[in-house]
Parts: sequence; structure tokens; C-alpha cells
Amino acid sequence: MKIQVRITRTDAGANTRVKSDTNEASKDYGSWDEALAEANEIGLIHAVEAAAAKILPPGMPFHTTTETDATVFSMAGFVSGKQQPPQ
Repeated sequence: MKIQVRITRTDAGANTRVKSDTNEASKDYGSWDEALAEANEIGLIHAVEAAAAKILPPGMPFHTTTETDATVFSMAGFVSGKQQPPQ
């Protein structure tokens, strides 16, 4: 399944949102590095994308797409459904 991925820095750390044609889920993290590390670990991004995302300025979210199975999100603790945008 094709998934849109957006990782955003927030005042509290970071937020990862994933969206497919049929579902949306998100997860909050304590830090930007933690969000990037888990995204790399579960296959949402690869190591080169994680390295590139680390140099983005704080106000700019990282966007990418990937092909993955949606069961990864429930196992990784993502909350299903549309969430409010991070502040």
C-alpha cells in the first residue's frame, strides 16, 4: 500500500503522520531524532532520508512516500484516525 509520510518537529518533540487512501494515523515522539530513528527502523524512510531530514530547519516538516503494510502502524503504537495538526 502506498503511504504518505510527514514528520514534523513540535514544541514537545516531533509527530509522525502516515496517510493512505483509506486510513490516517499519527504518533508523537519526545524528540526529532527519536521520530526519525523509528521511521527508519519501521521502513517509513531509509537512512539517506533520515540524514537529510536531520538538517531541515525546525519549521519545515519532512515529507515522503513509501510502500508498506498498514499493520506496521498498529504494532508501532500509531493512533488511527485524523488528529489535530501539531503546534
